Amino acid sequence: MAKKMIMPIRGRFIALAAAACLGIAGCSSTSAPETTPTPNDVATTVVGSTEPTSVESATSDSPASATESPAESASSDSGSSTGEDVDLATQTFAVTPQQAIDKGLEKSGDGIVHSIELDWSRRSNAWVYELDILVGNTDNDVEVHADTGEILDHEQDDTDDQEQAIDLGSPMTWETARDKALGAVQGRITSWKLEWDDNYTSYEFDIEDSSGDEIEVEVNVQTGDVSIDD
Repeated sequence: MAKKMIMPIRGRFIALAAAACLGIAGCSSTSAPETTPTPNDVATTVVGSTEPTSVESATSDSPASATESPAESASSDSGSSTGEDVDLATQTFAVTPQQAIDKGLEKSGDGIVHSIELDWSRRSNAWVYELDILVGNTDNDVEVHADTGEILDHEQDDTDDQEQAIDLGSPMTWETARDKALGAVQGRITSWKLEWDDNYTSYEFDIEDSSGDEIEVEVNVQTGDVSIDD
């Protein structure tokens, strides 16, 4: 008899709980659960964004010609060298003959400078001073770039020769020797040399005449005599 009384009581409690739940909005079975964006949703949002990416910003900020290559930089600097087809009768260089001699002595050590020549070097593609300097029993051949003062080459040879030093200003200046040479042959001076050889010192000028021939003119600095070797 006790078992028959339990079941109706449980039924009434269940009914009351159900009725109470219907009065509470949070118990509604129709409310949609809040969802969290999936990684795919996030990716879609980023791709569709109108904000520029870091790559796009770098591209838009980069100038059309960003940086010169080393080859382009070298090309732009090469214009500082004096061209081959100048006339040495009037052409001046950043490095004077005396400065070239000083640089040569710095390289070889203190010695006797017995020759200096200014000539176009096809190997260096530049005007070059070539110096012969005797230090003890060693003859030094030093090449100096006429525009930059750079030492381009230095060679040494043993020798028993006795040499005497040249002097750019005495007993005859370069200008006086040039005028004497051009008085004998008209044209463009393409190279010159001051050298002690065969027991006397002389200037030698290579002069290109109007026909394109190159003529060598020698001026003895002691006597002032001019000789032509064509």
